[in-house]
Amino acid sequence: MRGVAVLVLEDGRIFTGTPFGAVGQTLGEAVFSTGMSGYQETLTDPSYHGQIVVATAPQIGNTGWNHEDAESRGDKIWVAGYAVRDPSPRASNWRATGTLSDELVRQEIVGVAGIDTRAVVRHLRSLGSMKAGVFSGDALADADELLTRVRSLTTNASMFNNHIIRSKWNYQFTRALSLRVIGQYNAVLSNYDPVFPTRALSSLPPAKSFSGDVLLTYFVHPGTAFYIGYNSDLQNLNRSLALDPGGNLLRTPGRFLNDGRQVFVKISYLFQY
Repeated sequence: MRGVAVLVLEDGRIFTGTPFGAVGQTLGEAVFSTGMSGYQETLTDPSYHGQIVVATAPQIGNTGWNHEDAESRGDKIWVAGYAVRDPSPRASNWRATGTLSDELVRQEIVGVAGIDTRAVVRHLRSLGSMKAGVFSGDALADADELLTRVRSLTTNASMFNNHIIRSKWNYQFTRALSLRVIGQYNAVLSNYDPVFPTRALSSLPPAKSFSGDVLLTYFVHPGTAFYIGYNSDLQNLNRSLALDPGGNLLRTPGRFLNDGRQVFVKISYLFQY
C-alpha cells in the first residue's frame, strides 16, 4: 500500500516510511529483535504483548506466513506494532499459506516499512526502550500532535513483569572433585493492559517456577571426567487440568507442582589419535 507511515519515539525522534500491514494508529513500548529469521515466532510470542517490535534484519517476510510456526493458539499476533526496513513483496516458501503483510492486515496490526531499523535500534540501545507509536492513513497529524499521543501513554505497554532470582554456588573439594549448585526462581506477573484490552490475557495469578541444578564432577585424569547430576523444575502451572472454562491456563497459587525431574550419570573421555 502506498502512502506515508511514521514511527514516533517518546523523545521526539521520528522515522518516516510507508504503511506495512494495517493502516491506522498503535501505541506501545518500542523494543527490537535482532533475529535473522523466525519473525513469525516473534510476532506470536505473548511476551511481546503491547510492544512495537523493530526488526534489525534488512528483509522480513520472504518465507511468508504459515499455520505451523506460531507460538500462540490460533496464530494470534501479540505485538502492538511492527517496524521493518524491506518487506518482501511475495512469499517464497512451500509451507507458506499467505504473506506476512496480509496476515498483519487480517489481525489489524499497524506497521511501518522503509525505515532505517538499525538506526532505530542504535537509538534504543543508547537511550533504552521508550514509548512509541506508529501512525498512518487517517491517524496522521502534525509532529507535535503525534508526540503528544505517544507521551500520553500512561500504562506500561509490556504485559509481563518478570522477576528472576538466580544463585550459583561452586565448591572445590579436591583438585579432582567439585560440586556446582544452581537455583533459579522466576515469577511472571500478567495484567490487563487498558491500552490494548482486546489483546490482553485474563488477570491470572503469577506464573511461578523454581529450577534446581546440582552437578558433581570428578576428574579421573586429564581427558576423563565422571559426572553425576540432578535437576528439577517446579511450576505452579496445573498441566493436568490445562484450561479453565474461559480458556485460560490454570495456576495453583501457593504450591508448586513437579514438572520434571532428572538424574543423570555421564562419563566423558577425550580420545587422542
